[in-house]
Amino acid sequence: MKNQITITLFLTFTLFSCGNKITEQEVVTNQKRIQRYHKTKSKYQKTIALKLKKIEQLNTDKPEKYKDLKNKTERISKNSNDLNLFIENLKKESNCDYLNGSNFDLLSDTDFYTKILFNGAKFSKRGLALKEKIDIFYKENKTIVGKDFMLNKFNEKEFNTNLSIKNTEGKEINYLMYKLKNKATIEVLLYLEELQMKMKKFQFNYMNLIISDNYLQ
Repeated sequence: MKNQITITLFLTFTLFSCGNKITEQEVVTNQKRIQRYHKTKSKYQKTIALKLKKIEQLNTDKPEKYKDLKNKTERISKNSNDLNLFIENLKKESNCDYLNGSNFDLLSDTDFYTKILFNGAKFSKRGLALKEKIDIFYKENKTIVGKDFMLNKFNEKEFNTNLSIKNTEGKEINYLMYKLKNKATIEVLLYLEELQMKMKKFQFNYMNLIISDNYLQ
């Protein structure tokens, strides 16, 4: 199996343009999407917290039966929390109210995060640290979920940093690099918020699977 999976996408010039500032309307649209992701993330977390308590109780009652399950949920939680903390620190560096703010110059700046996450054509130390934390989350998930088709499919699609896309000229570009390099501050913040939401969604789906009546019998 090839290490790199190619996703062919036909990108418009607007989506693929590098270094061009986005419009004020696009900033507002992205802010609204971030707000939706933020709310969805919070809803997932509430359910996750309740089900983690359920696992804790099951393990207390029957540790010989549920110890392994508890360890798996703790591994996912730890990896998720580590990545989430790193992302939160990255987001704070923007020094702007990206959820409701109106500072267009800051939010449309395409240099800010590019300088933090890249060194020329390659990832910087911070960029590599982000990639490595996503990789840990992805690889651990593969080990934990086993052969579950839907969870593996979601994990592969959302957290495999070796995915690439093809532009209209047929040139392959690393997907993570495409989402982060030469992008406006608000676009990077949107990607990071979406990544956090999808981490919670993965954990939410896994918890729903293992807490199901059929699984626990």
